[in-house]
Amino acid sequence: LFLPANIPTRTVDTGVVETLSGLGQLPFTNNFEEVGSALDQWAYSADTWQVTRVGGSNVLVGQGDLDAPIWVLDDVQPAWLDPQLETDLVISFDFNLQRGSGGLRYIFRYNEDAGFNALELFPGRLILKRNNQDNLTNIEDRETEVVVRSESAPINEETWHNVTLWVSGKQIYVYLDQLLFQRIEDPYQPELFAGRMGFQVNQPFRQVRVDNLSIQQTARASDHFEASTLPGTWATSDTIKTTVGQETRPPNQFIRLDGQVTLTPQTPELQDFQMSCRFWSEQGGYEVRLRSTIDGALVFAYEGGNLVAKMIDDFGDAEWSTTFDNAYNRGLWDDYTFIVNDRSLEISKDGRTLYSGSIGGRLDPQAGIIEIRTGRQDILRVDDCLITEILE
Repeated sequence: LFLPANIPTRTVDTGVVETLSGLGQLPFTNNFEEVGSALDQWAYSADTWQVTRVGGSNVLVGQGDLDAPIWVLDDVQPAWLDPQLETDLVISFDFNLQRGSGGLRYIFRYNEDAGFNALELFPGRLILKRNNQDNLTNIEDRETEVVVRSESAPINEETWHNVTLWVSGKQIYVYLDQLLFQRIEDPYQPELFAGRMGFQVNQPFRQVRVDNLSIQQTARASDHFEASTLPGTWATSDTIKTTVGQETRPPNQFIRLDGQVTLTPQTPELQDFQMSCRFWSEQGGYEVRLRSTIDGALVFAYEGGNLVAKMIDDFGDAEWSTTFDNAYNRGLWDDYTFIVNDRSLEISKDGRTLYSGSIGGRLDPQAGIIEIRTGRQDILRVDDCLITEILE
């Protein structure tokens, strides 16, 4: 499967290769608010799937059996069928499991010649699967599928959760409510790339709700740092003090900053975006700067175990600040997510929201670069940095 030859591609300011505008092109987002057209070009049974108003907004509701999946934009050739996509995909959606619903399945990279992956979401459990090796296309027989990873998970019934998949070849990274929950390698052949995407439910008498679906490519600087050197999509102010470190249990690589260093992902200037990174402080503190320009920056300063979030001007003076006590650890990974959208800011640590509110100060939001800074006495590890633009 591939995109028609008359749909061109171009490199856009996000550092992402994106097809030109049109239904099924990237980035794709659907909040299901357009009742009459929210499911245009989707393949589904109206007996199982419909858009319904719940709690003041429209959501996708599934109530039926495994034999009635809903395929996203299956009546066109969406961009995620293109095997030549140059960057990783990020898929995100909110879900809510009604009590006794039987869970939700998300099918992705479905290809008749190669197989598929399935992410299963149940109360208290999250499972990643691969197709039955003797039957590449059967998505109805769950029991014969291969379990790649199964773990208990803080998923509750009657509660909205968010799941985000960062799909990078054999590597699949699962975020649950902003926490990097699973780092998985799919060991089975053939390796999966492009393919169809859709949802399944498994209970005709209880509902599963889905909202805010987005499918997009990552910024090119998004990286797990598995190479032997700093990737070319990142720059450092000091190559001697910037090295690749390794963990053995489990095996993992990361970037290590020892001393005064500024580490910068090579993205164009970004204004409204989300960045998730893991940080491990060996010694001292560190800073993360977003929207950094000559006029100022949004600064997250980690010092003495605490975090100070502040908006600074061109003189370095704080126009707005707020402090969080006991905000980072020594000798442990901290999963941090920053979401900046106009004057709104959300900070999450290990899946827990530290702040959700406004950014103060007189400076209007503007695009800038991202910087991770350490001082002379600081030692910091950095890993699994995912950068995506906010989709409206």
